[in-house]
Amino acid sequence: TKFRPYEDILALGHTGGMMTMVVPGSGVSNYDAFEANPFQNAKQMRESEVHSLLEKLQPDMIVLDPASIAKIDQASAEVIEKEKQENQTVEVKQLKNKQRGKSKIGRKLKRMKANVVSEEREKLRKKLEDMQKAKEKLADSESEKGTFAAFFPRKS
Repeated sequence: TKFRPYEDILALGHTGGMMTMVVPGSGVSNYDAFEANPFQNAKQMRESEVHSLLEKLQPDMIVLDPASIAKIDQASAEVIEKEKQENQTVEVKQLKNKQRGKSKIGRKLKRMKANVVSEEREKLRKKLEDMQKAKEKLADSESEKGTFAAFFPRKS
């Protein structure tokens, strides 16, 4: 960096008064923290501007034919309303067919197999219950000692 006589001088205030110092780079302004990227180049700036403009557009305004934007829809309000209602009924019909294959034989068998209570599940359930009971007993014994529980050795 080069010395810039009017930009590289720093003024300090302290209890003894005021003082000036030569500090290279002290004249560089602070960047705007509210801006997304203050150090962006021209290409990035153009890209972000296009992106922000596209966000402002309504989705139905984005079309492939640029000449269609200048056209005016001369249909009456009744016709437009009927078209909207037809579009809504089509969407409802499509939503009904979302859950396909729920009643296929393979899926039915898989669900039936998952509902069967096996011996392994019973063993795991009993083991969980035993562990919970052990934890409750430990908590009860510690609560009996009260505030001084930290001073008693734990039994494991």
